[in-house]
Amino acid sequence: MSNKSHFLALRKNALSIFSFTCSCIVGTCLVSYGSDPPGKPLNILWIMVDDLRPQLGCYGDQTVKSPHIDALAERSLLFNQAYCQSAVCSPSRNSMLSGLRPHTTGLHGFGKNIRDAVTDVITLPQHFKQNGYEARGFGKIFHIYAESMLGSEDDPASWSQPLRLPTVPVWGPEQNALREKLIEEARSSGKVFKHPHDWPRAETWDDSDVPDDKMQDGNTTAMAIEFLQTRESDAPPFFLAVGFLRPHLPFNAPKKY
Repeated sequence: MSNKSHFLALRKNALSIFSFTCSCIVGTCLVSYGSDPPGKPLNILWIMVDDLRPQLGCYGDQTVKSPHIDALAERSLLFNQAYCQSAVCSPSRNSMLSGLRPHTTGLHGFGKNIRDAVTDVITLPQHFKQNGYEARGFGKIFHIYAESMLGSEDDPASWSQPLRLPTVPVWGPEQNALREKLIEEARSSGKVFKHPHDWPRAETWDDSDVPDDKMQDGNTTAMAIEFLQTRESDAPPFFLAVGFLRPHLPFNAPKKY
């Protein structure tokens, strides 16, 4: 499935787009989705893109080719003064999803859940869940899932069903085999991993010749599309959060791109 197909499938029947924001850490798009009669609650599609900066055609960049985001921006409210809450993805995401500043929550790094810092917080998806919506999440929303043994930074109370994560590795087959080899060598030498950043990684980029859904963002998109296509007509309205990892390091995309 191509990038164009990704966005078209997720935007199909969208009635209006409320906001499109960019920051140095997370870009988001909030879309009302569906073609229901007046008076019926609209479905909401919330797109989060990791490390998305305003280096896009819609912000006047002449080098980056971003036709589908540009098309989305044309029918959106485009912010030209949008600032990230933190120069780190986890506290920035938790701030955006809770409405609380990192200085308020004390979350400035990794490894701590928003609810551990503010026990009575009501997150954005949780608010929708409490008001008759089915709140579903796919991909990187609060932060990335656990790398091996540190535990997840997800917030289960925010979702009607558990967050669904990519089912494929970060890299393609060759790079992932390299990473597994480096991990095994490190373990054999007595290395103890205390933080996700301690784990060996493959190259900083990967252009494996694989289908979209064999890399994580394409895999996340496929799951979100399946959710949309299999919903019953009488299902409650949904708040659907879809989180993409790229363009966060490593810079991985199928070879055709």
